[in-house]
Amino acid sequence: MFLDSVGLLRTTKLSLTTTAQHLASDKVISRQYVGRRAVEINNTGSGTVYIGDCTVTSDTGLPVAAGASKIIPVNEDSVKNLYIVAGAAQDIILAEYFA
Repeated sequence: MFLDSVGLLRTTKLSLTTTAQHLASDKVISRQYVGRRAVEINNTGSGTVYIGDCTVTSDTGLPVAAGASKIIPVNEDSVKNLYIVAGAAQDIILAEYFA
């Protein structure tokens, strides 16, 4: 559960592949938005996606099943350290919560 006040909620569609990518919107990666407090992964695709570090795979990642969502509290450094990958190409909705 995520218990923190939210000043801004930003949603983005991410197109995933079998290659790990940052679990962040382009605006967070480019530092146009700072102060991110949590991310929510809404798996709108038909397959499981996996969360982890830059080496995440379907064998090592935290799974988010098709149709499920997961909220993860984060800090500023998580932009560099949090990644996502899919078993096959698919889209997800990423919600980013800011202070």
